[in-house]
Amino acid sequence: MRLEFDTGVMKGNAVRSVKVTNPLTVAQKISSINVTGDFLQEGNCGAELQEGASCEIQVSFRPSVPGKYTGELTITTSAGSATVKLVGPSQ
Repeated sequence: MRLEFDTGVMKGNAVRSVKVTNPLTVAQKISSINVTGDFLQEGNCGAELQEGASCEIQVSFRPSVPGKYTGELTITTSAGSATVKLVGPSQ
């Protein structure tokens, strides 16, 4: 999975949402939500995601200098982990 931010972000803060869904028939404990690179994670799914439930994580990107930025959003639960690649070009 990949989440891209638009070019020209230098003029303001760009925010994108990632929807996290638990498709299992049991609740999943969320042990961590981590972001790398020049991105920030906002919002939280709490400590547990009930069966069939969803939550949203916001990722923001506001570069200080032009360039291409990359990072990862990793969500770790009792069922394993999932990683979303983050790409943020700026002018």
